[in-house]
Amino acid sequence: MLINSLLTMDSIKFVKRRNKISFLFLYVIMSMPFVYPFDLMAQSDTNTVWVDQFVKANNQNLLNEPWYVFTDKLSGGGSEIKLNYRSHERYENQFLEASYFFHKQQWQWTPYASFGFKLEENQIDLSSLEGIAYDFKGCQHAFVYNTSSVKDFAFFQKTIGESNEWKTVFIPFYDLAQPFWGDKKEFSPLDVNALIWQVLGKNGDSSKLCIDNVRFLKHIDESLLTVDQKVKKLSKSIGDTEANNSVDAYNRIMTIDDQKKDLKILAEMLEYFHPTLYNFCSKFKLDSTFTSIEKEIKTNRSSRDFLELIHPVFVIIRDAHTWPEIVEKNNQIDTLFPLDVKIVSGRLYAYQNLSNKKIPEGAEIIEINGLSASYIIEKLEKKVVVDGYIETTRERNLEGWFCFYYASVYGNCTEFTIRYRYNGNEKMVSGIHGLTEKEMELKRTKKKKQPAVLSPPFYSFNFSKNKKAAIIKIGYFEPIKQGEFEKFIDSCFTAIERSKVNNLIIDLRWNIGGLRKFPIYLYSKISDHPFGYLKEQLVKESVMPNYVAYMDSTMVYEKRTDKLYSITKANIDGIGIQKNSDKPFLGNVFLLIDGQSGSSSAQFASIFHHNKRGIIIGEEPAGLYSRTSGGIVDGTTLPFSKLKIHIPMYAVILDVDDKLFVGHGVKPDHKVELDINKIVKGEDSILEYAIDLIK
Repeated sequence: MLINSLLTMDSIKFVKRRNKISFLFLYVIMSMPFVYPFDLMAQSDTNTVWVDQFVKANNQNLLNEPWYVFTDKLSGGGSEIKLNYRSHERYENQFLEASYFFHKQQWQWTPYASFGFKLEENQIDLSSLEGIAYDFKGCQHAFVYNTSSVKDFAFFQKTIGESNEWKTVFIPFYDLAQPFWGDKKEFSPLDVNALIWQVLGKNGDSSKLCIDNVRFLKHIDESLLTVDQKVKKLSKSIGDTEANNSVDAYNRIMTIDDQKKDLKILAEMLEYFHPTLYNFCSKFKLDSTFTSIEKEIKTNRSSRDFLELIHPVFVIIRDAHTWPEIVEKNNQIDTLFPLDVKIVSGRLYAYQNLSNKKIPEGAEIIEINGLSASYIIEKLEKKVVVDGYIETTRERNLEGWFCFYYASVYGNCTEFTIRYRYNGNEKMVSGIHGLTEKEMELKRTKKKKQPAVLSPPFYSFNFSKNKKAAIIKIGYFEPIKQGEFEKFIDSCFTAIERSKVNNLIIDLRWNIGGLRKFPIYLYSKISDHPFGYLKEQLVKESVMPNYVAYMDSTMVYEKRTDKLYSITKANIDGIGIQKNSDKPFLGNVFLLIDGQSGSSSAQFASIFHHNKRGIIIGEEPAGLYSRTSGGIVDGTTLPFSKLKIHIPMYAVILDVDDKLFVGHGVKPDHKVELDINKIVKGEDSILEYAIDLIK
């Protein structure tokens, strides 16, 4: 039976933010008198408030509200939607079938079509309900909870993946979220205008979505929730309690039961979200690690101590994009080790002295508070999470944040005693006062000497003293302002062209990565032909619905047997053949990398090597040669410890030979050993080496 009574929207607005397509709706529904439906009460049990079971098949749900449709036609599109009642396959009942036909016509974005019904607060007691559920079969869609408090159309919603079989969806209200670009509002189930089922599609395609047994639930059993829903529920419950009791989240003391619950949730989250969890460790080894940790939970401990307890999990996964973080600061001011350091050939050196005592810069630190520096380095390096078997990352990462690593293991020290060696002589110095992070930053500013950590300016350009080479240094593939990076790169190559210089040095040392489109843009400037960057992008089955929701309609993907989706075509940076510059630089190129050249900067090094574009100088980068992970899954904070667990949203397979450098980053053509004396003097031995090669 075709539903003839259809309501339309008076206006639909669309916005595109950060290349993510989001639909913005302004619903203006005809006002109708409300009659409390007798059938609703008659069919409700103690936990269920029915909305529609489609028994009468008369386009009127149990709230006496008609189902309506709207498409992109009001904005120049030509998409169509038809609602029909069909006989159910499983029992004597009917269900609602929405048939979609997508046509772009004058609509420049992704075609869409939706259906839904009007809902007002006084129609049912929404305050007593925990969420909504419905049965469905068919295409991926978004369930949208239209609220009046949202003024920028970033309505609360939940994306549901496709299913070829009938499946029941449970959506607690706390699982509804606004798009990232929206003005954040506090969700209230009482603030409601309409419930919407929204579908996007490719131009020329058709699809179907069938729904049945739409109902509100007063309680949703935990056994029916997904892993991320369980985490959100616990977090909300604990958060409400702490808000009432003013609990210091950072210094909370976790009970034995709290620790075991968080440990279990961590294991479930990693398995549920991580796209390549078992690249470097077997499931047996990871499960055994969790079992060993659980056996150590015998007493109460703080969130900080719990972080130390679970850290071995992240070490054996060997993914630099998978790590734990305490995101809430406590009221207590930690005092830190007051020297910036360098690690050269496994030895610890004073790089910059910020303390109240005289310690020569360049001195080798032999002991700190009675412990040998070699022992401390060995212990702290085990805490550094690395990609695969890359060891250079441990030294570079540790020296950059040594004071924090030290404090995480040895606690809040107010005084230090150091034994050091300088010019062949050893000396013991005590009474060295610890400093807060703010105090250290202030002293660095006065000295005008910063460690090689992430700090602006991220880009610089100049010529070597002998004028034989141009030098582009990029400390981070991230712009301060939109278009800033491209503008900077364009200006560099314009200056190089004018200078007639035939040698270019690209310095990516201590570049931890950033947006992939920027290294692609940089490489396009030095390639004489179109080039490949990514072969495919892998996304876990549990993440795919939300991931697809933000992609363009040209996406091509397939489901693999290992609970992964492989994306081979989409509006994703790096997928497909990349266009090179119309006027590329064709001279000699020298690439400088080190153990902190990670993520997208390591990708650049791999593509650079694969295409034999030039000479690589320095040390093994922080990222794997043929693959890496990226992005961050939202909502992965452990509810009891409040530790934020960084879990990658996807993995990318680079367009290189995956049989090379397995478990490692690209091997430099020239490995240059660091010299602490030159470092302290401000001399750059690796850059000098590159310039000497040009001579």
